[in-house]
Amino acid sequence: RHAYAATDFVITRAGSAFISEIAALGKPSIVVPLSGSAQNHQIANAYAYANTKAAIVLEEANLTPHFFLEKLRFLFANPQEMQEMTTAAKEFAKPDAARAVATNIMKNL
Repeated sequence: RHAYAATDFVITRAGSAFISEIAALGKPSIVVPLSGSAQNHQIANAYAYANTKAAIVLEEANLTPHFFLEKLRFLFANPQEMQEMTTAAKEFAKPDAARAVATNIMKNL
């Protein structure tokens, strides 16, 4: 988590842990879902996250050097876009989710 905190931008897979961490830190990102993940959960995670405008999804089949560099150039040339991604990531984050679940469980015992 400390490594993510030191970055301005993250390129990551689309596992729920990765997405949760970058969202909690408000990091704009490019998410590359692992093709062939169990029940394609990484593709579902990636697009659910990207639909909030917090990230851009690049599927492995489309991940060419030229396309990847164009996405990076666009983002770094548009700081407003990066700021919007940061805001969206923070809004997506649920840092108190574990506490909320535990509280709900305790109320229903």
